[in-house]
Amino acid sequence: RDDNILFFFFFNDQNMAGAPVGNVLLPRVPDNYGISGAKVSYLEMGGHTSLTFLLGTNKFCYIGHKIRGSMGDGTIGTSAVPSFDCYNTPGEYICPGPTKFCVNPSANDLVACANHATTLINDFPSFTYWGEHTSSYLTPGLDELDPQNLFEYNGTPRGVAAGSVGAALEASNTQMWALTDEGLWGWGYSANTISNATLGNVVNTAVALPGGITIAQVSFIRASKGGVALVTTTGEVWVKAGAGSNCSFNVYGDGSATLNTAWHQVTTSAAGNPALTGVTDLSFGGTVALAVTPAGTYVWGDNTFLGDGTAAATRNRATLIPAISGVNATKVEIIQAGALNAAQFILGNNGKVYAVGENKDGVLGQNNTTDLTTWTTVKNPTNTGDLVSISKLSSNNPYAFDSYSIGA
Repeated sequence: RDDNILFFFFFNDQNMAGAPVGNVLLPRVPDNYGISGAKVSYLEMGGHTSLTFLLGTNKFCYIGHKIRGSMGDGTIGTSAVPSFDCYNTPGEYICPGPTKFCVNPSANDLVACANHATTLINDFPSFTYWGEHTSSYLTPGLDELDPQNLFEYNGTPRGVAAGSVGAALEASNTQMWALTDEGLWGWGYSANTISNATLGNVVNTAVALPGGITIAQVSFIRASKGGVALVTTTGEVWVKAGAGSNCSFNVYGDGSATLNTAWHQVTTSAAGNPALTGVTDLSFGGTVALAVTPAGTYVWGDNTFLGDGTAAATRNRATLIPAISGVNATKVEIIQAGALNAAQFILGNNGKVYAVGENKDGVLGQNNTTDLTTWTTVKNPTNTGDLVSISKLSSNNPYAFDSYSIGA
């Protein structure tokens, strides 16, 4: 929220939303949130772990599932952390630091979380990572229980992305991405995306950009379920997701019918299928995607909603969503777990969050589990009105498995 208070609402597996047992049907402030006078300066959700930064401090806080180094504290055992636990950040200040030079990337590109893993830009500046199956050199794919520095890349860090791949909640593989002013690198589980010929784990590897695109033209990156998306400075979207990923070919957005190793430029469903342009924010869920442009919000992928009362449908090209009256989208999130319909969120310029889609386990914040086909405001914690004054929004779309770990 504008005053840096944090709210969670979702399926409460492994205490991702705090101590209460069962689903969280209305937004709630997590337990122990007042630790060290906590105020959120940054928020990121993975699959089973949520991470925030304390405002003005060199600490990060976790809630959720501690397993295989997911919280960067050197432990491998599994346990649920039902209230916020805060740790010192790894070695240096998180970018931007208070005294040192930093590239100061946008908030969306500073930190990325996968199911049980995190990568970030520190103020060297360089890349730091930890967690499940994240090793980037020698023997890739090992668990890193403590924060590690990334090697074998060139340039100044500009952004990070991360996602998980797997067919079981507790057996996911991690894929991580690093963007610099000289190139794009990936490591972890390749899924035939980082390395076209490799399904399994790879060391940090340079990945060629789409033909005709230079690194200076890349604005930011996103990742989920073994695929990666990049957005150019003119707001074009390109997607790469190999056959070993958990992605859908419909997320290519160009009408393709099979997964392959090529980059695909997202096009729209308008006459002639012109390229999608002007994208300022992208939520990439591997099987679904949602994007903000000056012309409005676009959606594509499997079982997505327009929010106009019509049923879910699969869209293999970006489709313009009818506008919410009097509201401009500033941030979007979209989640899809398994074969379920998508759950979609828009943060409006009025500080309210609008939801539509599959309401499995109460993910839409309505104090019920009824699906929605029209955009509806997320309710406040007492269910007496709308949740208001929201400034940041994050979901766990990097890895949402089956009916688990769905939330915002």
